[in-house]
Amino acid sequence: MPRRPVGPLEEAVTAALADAPTQPRDGATRALAAEYARLMDDAAPAAKYAEPLRVLGGLAHDDAAVKALRVIELALAQHSVASDLGPKLLAAMTALLMTPAARVTALKPGEKGGARDVPSKLNALRDEVAAQRRKRAGADGA
Repeated sequence: MPRRPVGPLEEAVTAALADAPTQPRDGATRALAAEYARLMDDAAPAAKYAEPLRVLGGLAHDDAAVKALRVIELALAQHSVASDLGPKLLAAMTALLMTPAARVTALKPGEKGGARDVPSKLNALRDEVAAQRRKRAGADGA
C-alpha cells in the first residue's frame, strides 16, 4: 500500500513533537496534535459549502470556470479547517509546552527564562512594590 503524502504542517508538527521533551502520559495529546496537523493539511470543504459548490460545478462549462471553482473549494476548505482545528492544535501544543508562551509561564519565578524574567511594566511595578515593602520592613524593624 503506498504511503500517503505528508503535508507541510504535519511534517512541522511531527518534527516538533520528536524534539519536544514530553512524558509517556502525553501520548494522547501528542497523537491529537499530529492528527490535527494531518487534518489541516488534508482540508476538505466544510459540509455547509458542499451543495452550493456542486451547483456551481454543474454550471461551469469551461476550463477556466472549473479551475476557479477548485481554487474557491480549496480556499474554503483551508479556512474552515484552520478556523476549526487551528485553536485546538495550538491548545494541544501549549499543553505539551511546545509554544514559547507555555514554556515561559511553566517556569518558576526567578528561574532563567521564567515569567518574572520577561521585561514588562507589570514586573517592574511588582519589583518596585517589593523593594518598598522591604525598605519599610527594614525601617520598622530598626
